Amino acid sequence: LIIFTIEVREWKGMSKFICDHIEIYFKNQSLKVHFSTNNQNESMKLFIQILKQNKICRTLNIFGYDLLINDQNFLQDNQQLTTLSISHFMNNEFLNKILTSNFLLRRLKLSFWLNSSSTLFTLCQAIQQNNTLVELDIMDHTCADDKTGTIELLKILRKHKSIKHLRLHVYHIELSNENETYLIDSLLHDTFITHLRISQSIISHELITAIIHACQELHSLTHLEFYNSQLNEDDISKLQLLHTNENLTYLSISEQDYWSTVATEFHNEFPQYQNMKVEQKLEQYNNHASICLDEMELIDEDMNIIAKQVIINKQCQLLSLQSNKITSIGISILANALNDNHTLETLKLGNNYISDNGVNSLVKILSIPNNKNTALTTLVLRNNGITDQGAEYLAQLLKINHTLSWLYLEENQIRDDGVRILAKTLENQNNTLKMLVLSSNKLITDTSIDYLIPMIQQNQTLKKLWIDNCNLSEAGKQRLDEIQQSRQDFYVRM
Repeated sequence: LIIFTIEVREWKGMSKFICDHIEIYFKNQSLKVHFSTNNQNESMKLFIQILKQNKICRTLNIFGYDLLINDQNFLQDNQQLTTLSISHFMNNEFLNKILTSNFLLRRLKLSFWLNSSSTLFTLCQAIQQNNTLVELDIMDHTCADDKTGTIELLKILRKHKSIKHLRLHVYHIELSNENETYLIDSLLHDTFITHLRISQSIISHELITAIIHACQELHSLTHLEFYNSQLNEDDISKLQLLHTNENLTYLSISEQDYWSTVATEFHNEFPQYQNMKVEQKLEQYNNHASICLDEMELIDEDMNIIAKQVIINKQCQLLSLQSNKITSIGISILANALNDNHTLETLKLGNNYISDNGVNSLVKILSIPNNKNTALTTLVLRNNGITDQGAEYLAQLLKINHTLSWLYLEENQIRDDGVRILAKTLENQNNTLKMLVLSSNKLITDTSIDYLIPMIQQNQTLKKLWIDNCNLSEAGKQRLDEIQQSRQDFYVRM
């Protein structure tokens, strides 16, 4: 069912109701809904009226972009729905409302959701108040590298009365770190982890032993995936034997990065996707132009259009995609197009949902030896949920890339350790960056000053550092001011 371009006018000629675009797919007992975010409230009201007629559908699959409405009670009147699948989820308030309401939700799947600590902890708090949920699927999100949040989730599920099945995706497990310790403990003693995906990790023998126990003794874990992780051959053989003996129903071990794989699958899922509004706007630009697509409600599907028409065909010099709804998936698509690009000088991605994984996708392309992309000088990543992990990825880029001159990282979640990693790299392994912006990273404290002072003293190429609106004391600012005065060609904004 496709509904588009409906406008109802009052007798005076004023618009009373506008629906731009709604797509509703009916398959078996499921509803999949996607609609334009323009005139969103009106579109959602029309969908609610359709949903009220539901007598048979058990599953609702909806895009998180569409859940910005004020009326968050629209599911409570529909007792037929028992499974909710939200892709690109971004609304903590909606999640809390659903899980703590009278809606009889049995299964919840969150895919590619906003990767912040607050989102994972909001989920944990809401789950504690829910007594109907049986299955929680968070395998396809970008947040499980938050060690504290993952551990909290495992602790809560151990005591939860109704949740029996968890599908989990964990990043950055290292030998004997807290993430590994709690995961091993859960695999040895709990039965709720049924599907497990592990990415970018170092897999110890102890973790393999816990996995084997969960499969053979507890008969709980049935699905196992590894992406870009380090396993020894002996442990791989043991896992393959589990699969052969049907203790594991599914086993996949891939050397590829998970998000590169997902970007390919994502492209194949929407091969006919179009956005006429974007395509019409792009027709206005000439080749090698500066192209601005800010605040156009762009989503990951649009990145295939941007990659082909803007980066490859038009070979623009400046591309601004700020204040849209692009996640790490979209950035992975965009990054692949940069592999053969040598004209793009400025890339502005501020106010999106890129996360550390999106940064990693960019860094991998921009760090390829002998990459043709030698033109990029300005990279804007403001307000994208980037943490110390993302800062570490960018530090690797700064060691290799010799064109980047301006790097904007304000309004992220970078802490003192992220500053340390960046500062150490800039101190003696980079001579091209001229400006570093760390403004409004509220977790940066006076501890960072000890890392920044040697950087300022040693790096004569860096001319500007913005670190205003962070958590620096007056004494800390005074220390930076003194070092600034010792270099006449250097400016610190505090």
